[in-house]
Amino acid sequence: MDGVGVTVHLHVGGGLRAAWLVGCDGGRSLVRRQACFDFPGTDPTITVRQATGTVHGAELLGQGWQHKTAGLYGYGSRPGWIGTIELDGPAADREAAVTASEMDASLRWVSGLDVRVSDGADGGTRFTPTRGRRAPTGVAASCCAGGRPRAPFSGQSLNLGLGDAVSLGWKLRR
Repeated sequence: MDGVGVTVHLHVGGGLRAAWLVGCDGGRSLVRRQACFDFPGTDPTITVRQATGTVHGAELLGQGWQHKTAGLYGYGSRPGWIGTIELDGPAADREAAVTASEMDASLRWVSGLDVRVSDGADGGTRFTPTRGRRAPTGVAASCCAGGRPRAPFSGQSLNLGLGDAVSLGWKLRR
């Protein structure tokens, strides 16, 4: 960054020079970390998991989202789809792959039912939503961070990201 623009050094093909560099690469943003932007807000208080697998005892679960004391769970909106929302804090390791045993433990904990998840956790994801997390609104030279972390349900992140990109585009237009 030199006040006029920014040069991005690529692993392949050298560098790229641009008037602006905008990092909109999520809550675990490499761009934001390398540009040294703060990311203030509250730490996560819940853990959401979703995966596809085989559930033994699935007839006990019912269809759709169910509210329980320990959180919420959902089952059956797609064949084998399982989702849990635990209300007792964030996962110990947010980076690790979601396993069948993790989904099994989470579903049993939240539902309180004698069910078992097996056959992997295909497409498993875990996220721990936070509140108020947002890169600073200021711009450091020609580099800024955009976007907001959102739960990946119903295209929320995609839709907000597209809206943010359009808004940022007209603001950066020269």
